[in-house]
Amino acid sequence: MKIYEKEGFAYSALYSEMREKIVRGAFKRGDKLPPKRVVAEEKGVSVITVEHAYGLLCEEGYAEGRERKGYYVTYSEEDWFSTGGEKIIIGGHTGGGKDLSAFSLPLATYKKTARVVLNKYGGALLTRSAKRGTKELLCAVKRYLNRKYGINVSENQIIVGAGSEYLYGVLALTLKDRGVFAVESPSYHKIEKTYSAHGVACDPLSLGEDGVKSEELKRTTAKVLHVTPYGSFPTGITASPGKKREYLAWVQSDGRTLIEDDFESEFALGVKNAETIFSLDKSGKTVYLNSFTKTLSPAIRAAYMVLPQALLKEYEDKAGFFACTVPKFEQYLIAELLDSGDFEKHVNRVRNKLRREKITRV
Repeated sequence: MKIYEKEGFAYSALYSEMREKIVRGAFKRGDKLPPKRVVAEEKGVSVITVEHAYGLLCEEGYAEGRERKGYYVTYSEEDWFSTGGEKIIIGGHTGGGKDLSAFSLPLATYKKTARVVLNKYGGALLTRSAKRGTKELLCAVKRYLNRKYGINVSENQIIVGAGSEYLYGVLALTLKDRGVFAVESPSYHKIEKTYSAHGVACDPLSLGEDGVKSEELKRTTAKVLHVTPYGSFPTGITASPGKKREYLAWVQSDGRTLIEDDFESEFALGVKNAETIFSLDKSGKTVYLNSFTKTLSPAIRAAYMVLPQALLKEYEDKAGFFACTVPKFEQYLIAELLDSGDFEKHVNRVRNKLRREKITRV
């Protein structure tokens, strides 16, 4: 069994073998995996190699380590994959008719985190949330943005709401005095519909191969530009680094604001921790927006936006009176997922599934 060491990928080969046994059902959910020393002797590898392989199983959601007890299987096929047998399609905002069930948070992780939340917060779950969101979630989002994108903001700049459409409405109220909003064409239909419902006129800008066409940016008289730089729906277009710089150049003019709608970027393949426009904008004129509905589950209606410091007073004056629309249980749940590392493990697991499977993207 020395083949593991000879081929120079000991822990990876062992991980693949153990994962295959778990998926086939040789080890079922709740079963304890063999002790590290036993596996090391059996395979002719070091205990450290086994530890790395088990660590990768935990990172990908197949197992979990319990202090002084060992490693236990957490994988269950019904928690991971849809059972209908249909081809999996992803792409577009939630509500666009796409099946996202195969990419939802595993039920086992949800149950585990829900128990933590109930035990940790108890009666606090029945109290009113702060208007922008609970301190626990705002701080957890702040830490997540810093470690993933290098975005360094105060929790006071973060606002939580029940889905992206709600936050579009908040932005419409906040920025309505700017006049016309420019939006991508084609784009997710609820962006323009939400703005129009709040009395905002929209200027549709045609897309080129890497984002809004340069001539369209020059043509528009809009003071607010709403873009989806990664995987714009329904075209799937992703803005190039050059196009991001062009957006940044556009927003430098007086009175302009850029809204960066970064839905689904966590699932990007071949790109890790791509720079956001928000992190590149030193002038502080960009709003960053993302949604947990895409990454966790269509049933979890929670999104957040990060406002530049210069917009905070305007937000407070025009839209800061709204109560938070996300239940405290969900807020605490997401905060625990972010701080425990389970959120990123889930995202990595989905990314790896996308690499393994031939996914149709639209």
